Amino acid sequence: MSAMSDLTGTAGVPLVFATPHHRASVFIQFLADVEGFYRDINGQKHSLQPYKPYSLLSLVSPTPLVQSVPAHLPAVFLTSFSGRFYISLHHGLKDMVPGYIPAANSGPSGGNQGDPNFACCYQYIEPTVTGNQINIDMSYIDFTAISLCMTAKNAPHAQNGRQTSESSLKLATATATASVANAAVLPASTDLLPSANFARVISPGLGAPSMYHDFTAYLTGTLASQSVRLAGTFQGVGQPPWSNPALQAQSYDFNATFDRQGNVTLSPNPGSGNGQAPGVPVAKRGQGVGATTKMHVAFAALNVVTGIYGCNPAYSLSTGPSFPGITNDVWGEVLGDLVAGLNFGFVGSTMSFGSTTVGQLASTQWWGNGYMPDGTYVHPSTTPAGNKVYFGGVQATASNYNSYAASLAPLTTGYGFPLGDRLGRNLLAINTGIDPSGYVLIEIDRPSGSSSF
Repeated sequence: MSAMSDLTGTAGVPLVFATPHHRASVFIQFLADVEGFYRDINGQKHSLQPYKPYSLLSLVSPTPLVQSVPAHLPAVFLTSFSGRFYISLHHGLKDMVPGYIPAANSGPSGGNQGDPNFACCYQYIEPTVTGNQINIDMSYIDFTAISLCMTAKNAPHAQNGRQTSESSLKLATATATASVANAAVLPASTDLLPSANFARVISPGLGAPSMYHDFTAYLTGTLASQSVRLAGTFQGVGQPPWSNPALQAQSYDFNATFDRQGNVTLSPNPGSGNGQAPGVPVAKRGQGVGATTKMHVAFAALNVVTGIYGCNPAYSLSTGPSFPGITNDVWGEVLGDLVAGLNFGFVGSTMSFGSTTVGQLASTQWWGNGYMPDGTYVHPSTTPAGNKVYFGGVQATASNYNSYAASLAPLTTGYGFPLGDRLGRNLLAINTGIDPSGYVLIEIDRPSGSSSF
């Protein structure tokens, strides 16, 4: 049997790696169960193992994984995976076991130095592979360390087929500047690139509260006694028919009003919670939640790092329970619009856009690619976000938006905060059943301080 014949009919997606580093000094690791394989320098096939570090050099073979993938390049073939895989420099991450995630955060004293990987420079990518389908994104939500780019090769039907980033030096410099006096740079504020000691710049969601501005001034000053409309069409969770109205595809239309203490009450307008709304596809229509239940979000829930920055504030319903974070249902969709709008600075913005101001637009009109409750489709090109007007483009004060995400916005298409996907640009998707020669090329930049590579 030839080295290629045992691939006939195999469903999966190849990942190919390119880097200016010495391949022996760049490692990848899968932080969850993984199904797939690679070929070694002799062309022999080996199953991929979870948590095991693989140097890129060990993934190079004279025999290509599939006919369309160039030989002599580091590559793996994934058939099933959902989670993070880490890219690290100099050595693989240590003590990787189920349930462990490298402690990228700062810790109470400015550095969780007890973590065995604290000083290592690493970044992660999040692929989900099921058979021939891959959905994959680059995430700088937790930290910025290594610049990555991704390209869907030989895949004309790919979605968002080119994901780009500027250099590691530019990314790190920008995010460090967004923090207070480079406080988010690890291992120490003096270790920013091009320092050879550089590990990462941690985000507001993981950093100590003093590292980035909080949202007190925004919530209790700019937005005091202000209202914003959150309106669109929720596409539902799972497949119909739905027995739980909160999971049902339906319209939503709320006015979110801030009091002078920064607490928010979200009150439904007539027509909200309608599972028969014009924007709901006929096959998905059913019984929605209606327009009687209010939502409440406390100032403290928004201003803690898990709130606006972490996009996961606690909330309560006027006719139901309280929740410790955003739920995957229509209530979570509404609250997600609010939190995303606060990160971008859209909420309360007096910046003119068209015949109105950004703050007077409904949430779907901030980013588009969705339906208003009356069934009107909003194209991204007609929105502020679709024209890259956000963050400092809609607020004059940096404390009125997520400055960490703002610093990344012009430099990468990767995630800068968890709900950045409201813009619909972050997820690269290909299907090798449709594009059988397709693969994902992942380019790994070389941080300027890593002179040993």
